[in-house]
Amino acid sequence: MDASLKKNGLSVILGTVVAINMMLAGLLIANQVVTLPALPVSSESAHPALQTEVQLEWVGSRIVGNWRIEQYRKMEVQLDEKGKIVKKRPTPEMTYMRYWNKPVNKGSQG
Repeated sequence: MDASLKKNGLSVILGTVVAINMMLAGLLIANQVVTLPALPVSSESAHPALQTEVQLEWVGSRIVGNWRIEQYRKMEVQLDEKGKIVKKRPTPEMTYMRYWNKPVNKGSQG
């Protein structure tokens, strides 16, 4: 029994020594690795943020019966930080507004 304990004890010690040597070798190799310096994080992007809005642009108007119909096209507009138009793109959407024109009674005068 004494011989088997010596054999088991020797293999435990040998395994521990090998594991410690491998860990030390890993630490030595890690010290030799060159790391690049970290770049500062910037909250601003390289491209300025553009604000997108939808605006109505007057196209024209016409009279139909007693109605005046105005036609507007929706435009997608991109603005910079100062509010200046950077890009303007028409959309396929049209908006129509009708206004009632009260008929003029030509027969009665006050």
